[in-house]
Amino acid sequence: MARRRLKTFAEGLSGGDRPACADHVKAFDSALQDDLNVSQALGVVHDAMKASVPVGAKKALLQMAERIFAVGLFEAEQALEPELQSLVGQREAAREAKNFALSDQLRLALEERGVLVEDTKQGQKWRRK
Repeated sequence: MARRRLKTFAEGLSGGDRPACADHVKAFDSALQDDLNVSQALGVVHDAMKASVPVGAKKALLQMAERIFAVGLFEAEQALEPELQSLVGQREAAREAKNFALSDQLRLALEERGVLVEDTKQGQKWRRK
């Protein structure tokens, strides 16, 4: 769950490179030096994402965390197989036609195949489980 939230946040970051906020870097390093307190280090990263610091500084801290944890925060999702892509397209068409029963059936079919679909203001988004 934490990885998904951080990945979603990383995908939304755009902006120039800046150094990470020194206070967050110090707290992150301190957590890791405290017997590799990963949950505390991730808490620092999460707090930094909510803080009012420049976007570039947030991105720099996420990149630092990525170098340590290697959880793929900045990796693009792999393309779906043609069959699954077809189901995603059919589901989108069903929603546009307001056929919500079919849309729900297709969502379940996708979920059984390891693809989660989320409806957003910008349209549907999918991700692998």
